[in-house]
Amino acid sequence: MDNLTSNAIKYAKGENAKVQLTVQADRHNIVIRFRDNGPGISPKHRKLVFKPFRRTKEATNSRKPGVGLGLSLARDIARSLGGDLKLEFGTLGGASFLLTLPKS
Repeated sequence: MDNLTSNAIKYAKGENAKVQLTVQADRHNIVIRFRDNGPGISPKHRKLVFKPFRRTKEATNSRKPGVGLGLSLARDIARSLGGDLKLEFGTLGGASFLLTLPKS
């Protein structure tokens, strides 16, 4: 959760930066959505976002800190707990990640 929150904060845009966290629960799962209003992830980079040591050229050029391990590790941890981490595709810009964890 720390990585997803810090990524949303890191990539949110300037003075009008927005980070939104929403939490929902059903009988079996807790679902947490991490959304920002940053530059988003281009379609050609979406397949690589969970690969270790992969960063987009834009992220590297922006000089934002990171080595490209956080999302890979976060997804591995979520899956080891019986959940998952997915990138949502939206048309509103920014990035949106959905973390699903089992209640039990």
